[in-house]
Amino acid sequence: MKKPAIFLGLLLIIWPTVLLGSTLSISSNSADPGDSAVIVSVALDNGKLYSGAEIEINYDYSVLTLNRVETAARLAGISETGAYEYMPGKISLVFFDLSGQTLAADSGDIFDIYFDVSPYAGEVNTEITVAEVTAVDDVMDYDVVTATSGFIMIPTYICGDMEGNRIVNLLDITYLINHLYKGGPEPNDLNAADVNNDDLLNILDITYLINFLYKGGPAPNCDGAKGTYASKRIGGANESAEIIYTVNDGRSAVTLETPVDLYGLEITLNTPVSDVSMKCTRKDLKLFFYQNGEEIRLAILDIMGEKFIPKGKSKILEIGGEVEIVSALGADISAAPVYFLSENAIIPREFTLSQNYPNPFNPNTEIRFGLPKVSVVQLEIFNILGQRVTVLLNKKFDPGYHSVTWDGTNYNGQSVATGVYFYRLKAEGFVSSRKMLLLK
Repeated sequence: MKKPAIFLGLLLIIWPTVLLGSTLSISSNSADPGDSAVIVSVALDNGKLYSGAEIEINYDYSVLTLNRVETAARLAGISETGAYEYMPGKISLVFFDLSGQTLAADSGDIFDIYFDVSPYAGEVNTEITVAEVTAVDDVMDYDVVTATSGFIMIPTYICGDMEGNRIVNLLDITYLINHLYKGGPEPNDLNAADVNNDDLLNILDITYLINFLYKGGPAPNCDGAKGTYASKRIGGANESAEIIYTVNDGRSAVTLETPVDLYGLEITLNTPVSDVSMKCTRKDLKLFFYQNGEEIRLAILDIMGEKFIPKGKSKILEIGGEVEIVSALGADISAAPVYFLSENAIIPREFTLSQNYPNPFNPNTEIRFGLPKVSVVQLEIFNILGQRVTVLLNKKFDPGYHSVTWDGTNYNGQSVATGVYFYRLKAEGFVSSRKMLLLK
């Protein structure tokens, strides 16, 4: 379609004086590949009465397709309005009134543009630019308009999609189980895996996906879980459950006493023995576990979300050797956390500093350490040049296992750059350091 010339011809009837003063802006929005009718608005702030204007908009037609353009309420009294895509990626927006009606001096939206996003779009902030604005006031003088572009931001991931195929299904549940408890590869994007938005990857993310796919829960929301299904607690999930550890003839067992049904259970253990055998005593649930050095991370659940560990007291795990219970976390039917108190948990035999998790990370990671006695603990972060970035801990702790989260910021609360960092633990003469990688 040819670019319309009606309005431009009307402007040339008289020679205008150039004035200064108005602004035009395009709003921004976010979308996923394949989304339709993604809206951006064109807003005009004019300090004078306007007889008309023509606005030329450019956009990337390899990513976006024009769906439609709608006139906003501000132009309701203007007789002639239109939108023309005179070539791919170029739109002309026009308004004028031959009867003498003018646009009031005010600010607000004048057009809404709707785009469809290509299903093959990758991560991109696609710009929608204002190429040219021709505006005439009520006495037929040109007005110079300052324009601001907008964007449609397309993320690199879909929340809950572990594989990067932009689909969320059972394979994403098994992918995350394989990563957390079988030593499998990381999700395609760690942000996409944190479906309950608590900056951690654990059993709660798995049960959240199960609830979404098979129990009518809401879609994952990696941008903020406030007000969603995952943030609600039902049936006493905010009460503490109890984990009981017993040893008999070199074998050990784990028993739970929980106030609610558990649809997922995660336990972290420490043991110096490699290839420890383990057995879930509930035949209707599946045990997943992975040993990395002295640390074992395990999960017990039904990936279809139908079976569960019933509330009350029951033995859940048999282990072929002695272990140390580091932590335990349960998930109720709504993927809310159930925290555990520990009875007869073994105090660490020696000081320990575990590898941070996740690693690589962005922006948060958890650092765990074990203390065999009451100790003053100092935990510091250093960059690759040996410069101290921040001090996470400097206080007294009781014996047992503890953890702290680093959010990737320095002393001043500013986010640090991508790169290799070191964390060092000092406690009662014990000194240990480990390396970690922050990726953005």
